[in-house]
Amino acid sequence: MGGRTFRQPRLPKRSVIERLTATTAPCVAETTALLAALKANGFDDRRVAAEMGALRACMASTSAGAAGGKTQKSSVFYHLKRLYYMQRR
Repeated sequence: MGGRTFRQPRLPKRSVIERLTATTAPCVAETTALLAALKANGFDDRRVAAEMGALRACMASTSAGAAGGKTQKSSVFYHLKRLYYMQRR
């Protein structure tokens, strides 16, 4: 009946998946608060000690987490690929 074959949709490229599942940069809120406080206080770093301390604490916690071991990557690509092959059966 026409001889047309149905082709499965292709998987998106890994770079597209990684871009869609990217997380925000760590410590963005602390950096923004520090910059706003610096501007409000005439760029006097003695007046923004609390914000600087919060940023340092955040940076230390993210560095310790990254250095502690392997970080788990997103498994979205794995699951998409698995579902694609299950659909082909």
